Amino acid sequence: MSGAVVVLSDVTDEAGASPYQLDSIADGVFTVNRQWRITSFNRAAEEITGWKREDALGRPCREVFRS
Repeated sequence: MSGAVVVLSDVTDEAGASPYQLDSIADGVFTVNRQWRITSFNRAAEEITGWKREDALGRPCREVFRS
């Protein structure tokens, strides 16, 4: 990976997107909770990181996205 774009947005009051909606996005997309634990992880994020969704969910963001 040669670079990354991070967009932070508070979606506390919004309904969560389904995994199927996230998988339709070509870019790697993930969400975290207030404790920075991964709460969603799309297929492109799997390809970029090498982590499977089920393994990434619930893990601290810094563990999955190491520099």
